[in-house]
Amino acid sequence: MQGWKFERDQRLIRGASGKSAYDQLLRSDPYMAELALGAVAQLLTVLGIQVMPYVVKGTLLLTANLAH
Repeated sequence: MQGWKFERDQRLIRGASGKSAYDQLLRSDPYMAELALGAVAQLLTVLGIQVMPYVVKGTLLLTANLAH
């Protein structure tokens, strides 16, 4: 029913520059580099919030078992 969207996306995909162009943009554009670092920091924050309770619980169990 909406084949035009598929056609549009195919043209966009064919015209994409690829990862090497993105890497070059990161090296040459300070704003893009700042955005990329911000995204990494955000990812690490989310992972830390989700994973840290398990790490703390595991560390407490490990230290309790090592103490005996």
